[in-house]
Amino acid sequence: MEALGYSATSRSIRVTIAPRAAPCDPRAMPLSDAFTPGGCYLDSATYGLPPVSAQVAIRQATDHWAAGTYDPLDADAAIARARAAFARLHGVAADTIAIAPQVSPLVATVAAGLPAGARVLTAEGDFTSLLFPFAAAGARVEAVPLAGLAEAIDAAVDVVAVSAV
Repeated sequence: MEALGYSATSRSIRVTIAPRAAPCDPRAMPLSDAFTPGGCYLDSATYGLPPVSAQVAIRQATDHWAAGTYDPLDADAAIARARAAFARLHGVAADTIAIAPQVSPLVATVAAGLPAGARVLTAEGDFTSLLFPFAAAGARVEAVPLAGLAEAIDAAVDVVAVSAV
């Protein structure tokens, strides 16, 4: 990557990544008005751009947090809406959707329910946040090349754990 620019103000952070070959023209990348990149944004595998509505909600929450007036229970309605939206997208009931601040607490819940010595199959080089909870729970974590993962699944495998990225 040719350029990685970082600028911060009291209310925003902007990271712009430009390709080596040619200048990046944000007008060439159609985006919904819900997103406001400061240039071309091509790194969605690391983190996605937040829509404007999320930016507003985060600012409001952090303003309340900074003022000492934030009530965590105020997040319940937003969490319920997120669960319902995700459930609709996947055709399942909202009460089957779990939400956590990151992957590892959810994986730890699954790992805690496994019998001691359970065999967990994963792809080589997968994220520690996915694998460590299984190892910490006493599972046998076996990593195989991603290309051979499906063929490595047999009756002795208790869980297959692979990141989506």
